[in-house]
Amino acid sequence: MSRAIHRLSKRKGCFVALNCGSIPKELLQSELFGYEQGAFTGARAQGSIGKFEHAHEGTLLLDEISEMPLDMQVSLLRFIQERVVTRISSNKPKKVDVRIIAASNKDMAELVRNGQFREDLYYRLNVIEINLPPLRERKSDIPLLADHFVSELSKEFQIPPKPLSQDVLHILSQYDWPGNVRELKNVVEKALVLSEGMEITPDCLPAYILHGKNTHAYHKEDSIEDEFAEKERIVQLLETYGGNISKTAKELNIARNTLYRKIEKYKITLKTSAVQENKKN
Repeated sequence: MSRAIHRLSKRKGCFVALNCGSIPKELLQSELFGYEQGAFTGARAQGSIGKFEHAHEGTLLLDEISEMPLDMQVSLLRFIQERVVTRISSNKPKKVDVRIIAASNKDMAELVRNGQFREDLYYRLNVIEINLPPLRERKSDIPLLADHFVSELSKEFQIPPKPLSQDVLHILSQYDWPGNVRELKNVVEKALVLSEGMEITPDCLPAYILHGKNTHAYHKEDSIEDEFAEKERIVQLLETYGGNISKTAKELNIARNTLYRKIEKYKITLKTSAVQENKKN
């Protein structure tokens, strides 16, 4: 949606995205504002521009804005008010024209009430609010999104696009998609890669999708089938969230230590290699 807003706007700069939850706290300042040469250990010799400068006359998406530390929220608020950046180890301010889009899957108003997000920053960002319902509440979008992902991924992998069979579309429409659109894209990607025929068929889908199982079903380990489905689910969520243990554990509604035990039990390798490890077994 953020890219669509940018494409439909008259802004001539580029679209830049930053996931606030994936950048270590100590690096977030340099990611946003940039730095001069020798600013810190490990810095590039020539320095680097930040995301604000990169998105000059364009659009900057701050994804998972709820994960931004409070001290960085102060810096962001100051930038929104002044539209000026000063790189780390520099004393030369620079005027920047950026449209900011902030996104989160959390209740930001509740975070403000709990003191986890600055109220002044919340109101500066919340000028035009767009609430996007979860995928389970707009299942009519699933066929359109799935077809779009097939087309997009086919170009990326340089392979012929394949239609999704009606059985596959029916199965996808029955699932509740706790991982929302990212989970759907992940499943479509796997199905496209595994498909050997002229179309994508149900046998290319993960077991937990075929069986219509959702997160709450994975607390039981009563049979080999349940364990296989649980492993598939964990691997899929690790892939969806880029190996992020906290987000995966939260999605499964289990503690981080419990998830680590399950990862060890099923011999799952973290991050993107999780899928490869799963295929070996």
